[in-house]
Amino acid sequence: MKHDQFLKCVDQRLRLEPAAIGPNGQPLDDDWTIADPDASHKSATLRNLIRGGEVVIGFDHVKNYDTDPARGADFGFLNMLWQVRIDREGGITSRPIPARAPAPQVPKFRPLVVKDGETDRHFTWASTGDPVDLLPEGQPRQLLGAYVRVCDALRQETNKEPQFDPPTEIRHEIIWELTPDQQAKHKLLGGRGGKPGTAVLVLTDNRAQAVGQLVADTTPPEVEWVDMDYQSRSGLQEEIRASGFKEHWVREELVARRRARDWEVVVAEHDGRPVTFRVASPNPSADPSALVLMKRRA
Repeated sequence: MKHDQFLKCVDQRLRLEPAAIGPNGQPLDDDWTIADPDASHKSATLRNLIRGGEVVIGFDHVKNYDTDPARGADFGFLNMLWQVRIDREGGITSRPIPARAPAPQVPKFRPLVVKDGETDRHFTWASTGDPVDLLPEGQPRQLLGAYVRVCDALRQETNKEPQFDPPTEIRHEIIWELTPDQQAKHKLLGGRGGKPGTAVLVLTDNRAQAVGQLVADTTPPEVEWVDMDYQSRSGLQEEIRASGFKEHWVREELVARRRARDWEVVVAEHDGRPVTFRVASPNPSADPSALVLMKRRA
C-alpha cells in the first residue's frame, strides 16, 4: 500500500483481514491503528488498541485499505499480505502469508451418455479428445444386457463398429465407462450374447453395422478336454444334428485340410465362454496327436 493511503489510516480504528492469530491459534478480531508512516523507510507502526503492543510493518505488507461503513467514517479494514500474530506475553510479530497453490485442474469430459433403465451411463475413448489417460483405472465391469444399447449408441455416434477383443490382445481403441463424478474409468467386459466374459469392448475402424446387430467377440475359444462320448452324453450331438450337421472326431493335423473342404470346428458356449473340444491321445509317447471335434453339412 502507498504512503498516502497509510496517512489516511492514522487515527482510524482498523480490523485486519485476515485477523491476527492469538496465542491459542484462534483469530483475534481486535481494533488496530496506524502510527508513524515513514515514506523514506516505507514502513509504519501497526498498534493494537485492545491489548496494547505494536509491530513495524512495511508498506508492501498491506494489500489495500477498505472502508467499514457499518461501523462509521473512522473505521476500516486493512487487507494484509502478512499474517500478524500475538504471543502469550503480548509480543506481536508478522510473517508473509504463503501463496496459495493453484487449484488442480479438473479434466473436462464430453462423454457419450447412454440411458440404462433409470441410470445415465457415461462412455468415452481416447480419440474423442477426452483426457482419459489422466484418470485412474478401476476394476473392469461386465457389460451384460446393456451391451446392445451401448454398442448401438457407439455406432450412431461414430459410424464405426464396436467389438470385443481378447484381454491379452487388444488391437483397437478401448471404450471406457466413467464413474458418475468422472474421476475414474473402467474397461467393459462381455461375452457372446451379453453373457459375462473376459473380452474387452473396443471401437474398430470398420464401418458400423446396422443398429441392433450383434457385436463381434474375437476372443479365441478355449479348449475343453473331454472323452469321445462327450457329445452324445452332453446333448451336444443332438444340437449339432438338429442344425443340419454331422459331427466327427478329426486328428488335429488334418483340421486345416478338413476346413478347406468346408468342415468347421465345433464351437459351443460353456459358462458364457466359447470352447472347442478335444480328446487327448491315449498313448501320447507313441502318438501325440489329439482329436478335434468338427462338423460338416449332413
